[in-house]
Amino acid sequence: MSSAPFHAGATKWFLRFTLLVAILAAVSFLLIACGSSSSTSSTTSSSPATLPAGADAKLNAMLPANVRASGVIPTALNAEYPPYEYVGSDGKTLEGIDPDLMAATGKLLGVQFKMVNIPWSSVLPGVQSGRYPLAWSDATDLKSRQKAMDILDYVRQGHNFLFKASGTPIKTVADAAGKTIAVNQGSDAVGYVEGLSKQLVAQGKAAITMKTFPSQDTAVLAVKSGRVDAMVASTEGNAWAASKSNGVLMTGGPVTFTGLSGIVFPKNSPLLQPITAALEQLRANGTYDAIMTKWGLKENEVPQFTVNAGTSP
Repeated sequence: MSSAPFHAGATKWFLRFTLLVAILAAVSFLLIACGSSSSTSSTTSSSPATLPAGADAKLNAMLPANVRASGVIPTALNAEYPPYEYVGSDGKTLEGIDPDLMAATGKLLGVQFKMVNIPWSSVLPGVQSGRYPLAWSDATDLKSRQKAMDILDYVRQGHNFLFKASGTPIKTVADAAGKTIAVNQGSDAVGYVEGLSKQLVAQGKAAITMKTFPSQDTAVLAVKSGRVDAMVASTEGNAWAASKSNGVLMTGGPVTFTGLSGIVFPKNSPLLQPITAALEQLRANGTYDAIMTKWGLKENEVPQFTVNAGTSP
């Protein structure tokens, strides 16, 4: 009889202990689950936060892992070719069509194009050697260049003449016979002038004497100083030079759209596809047109972005 109260008390104690253990186990499980959920949620939510504002996650994912990690694409250019690229009035900021397009493209990709200003004669060799992953400097898409590089065409290119307003005007190709014409070393204007000279000789006229200069600016100075009769360059570059000359220079001759210009990549570059896709998006949202129009080159827009579509040798 004396054992009954002891048995009942023990049973109550055991039930209470079991309930307490169960409660503690449930609380521990909830805490672990919440911590795990919080950790997963934090990891997931932090991924988009790593992209800069305005970046497109899908476009960013198309970039090579090392580029996504660094957030920078070193880009070769020659900032002596307005309105495509030039050094601004502060003496350091690079301005023009290409810097504007790079800024808009980089924003979509979530990276920065780090512009490296070097002489034009070093731009394409720098890409070929692997020193720079690309060159964004209005390079003409030539068949000869396509053998070693891929060129993403984004602008139509034309040529005409730039000469002193007080000198002999060049209105036709025939007017260039016997003249000394400046060109930018390594530019497609070299081949263009050579072709014009052959054409003139075939017609029984005097050949053109061509002089090469290391940059657009030095060629323009040669025209101003009278060292040459005129220069041949892109219609847009010549128009810019004339507009900044206070009436000293003027353009003339036939305007010939001779081909395409583009961004230069090494063969099979992993950057070609994402940059093309970003440019397509800029066309769709009107940014490409706005930038080209801003710099007076709406007529130089291409109907579609192509790769190695240039036909000039």
